[in-house]
Amino acid sequence: MAIMPLLLPDDKIAQLSSAIQDGRKISAIKLYRQYTGASLKDAKEAVELLAADLHAQFPDKFPPPTTAKGCAGTTAMFLLAGGLVAYGLFKHLA
Repeated sequence: MAIMPLLLPDDKIAQLSSAIQDGRKISAIKLYRQYTGASLKDAKEAVELLAADLHAQFPDKFPPPTTAKGCAGTTAMFLLAGGLVAYGLFKHLA
């Protein structure tokens, strides 16, 4: 179970919030671990909870929490680009 971010002092929450707002989730996780000594898993969960809470309270200031897993989008882009290059070569050679 994640250590609740609300147990931190206001200045630490402000630093975490700033990192989340700037899209620096990994930095926020590192800060959380530094502040609490939490495991990576617990810190990730706590930062995700904080990010979701901030987005719910201030949707214009904080981006929605990411739900993407893995690198499927990047892989698909590379496959598409590779296909286009192969098509261009084939068309050129034909």
